[in-house]
Amino acid sequence: MLEAVLAESIPTDERSRTFHLAYTSYAVLAVTDRALAAHPLLTAPDAMETFVADRLAQARDDGDMAADLDPRTEAIVLLATAAGLGIAVLAGQRDAESALAILRERLTRLIPAPRPN
Repeated sequence: MLEAVLAESIPTDERSRTFHLAYTSYAVLAVTDRALAAHPLLTAPDAMETFVADRLAQARDDGDMAADLDPRTEAIVLLATAAGLGIAVLAGQRDAESALAILRERLTRLIPAPRPN
């Protein structure tokens, strides 16, 4: 589930590229315009951070993630990584497939696949 959620940060086709360009442009404008910064659209990252942190906490509680890792911190790192990779795809620095592979690798480090008995 987390992979699917994080993958939404990566523009993979023209429709999602257009969405990400608009969102990124809006976010950049909000940096210098307090009225835009107060708009509800920019509160969504807080909700997503909580959503991801809650999933990671559940994984930790289930023994699928190391007990010494902080779910909130790991959620912040995952979301920042996904956002940065999305911008790298928009800028042409990397393609969507490699960005998605990097996200998968980060998730696998946090929540390794169960080993067969």
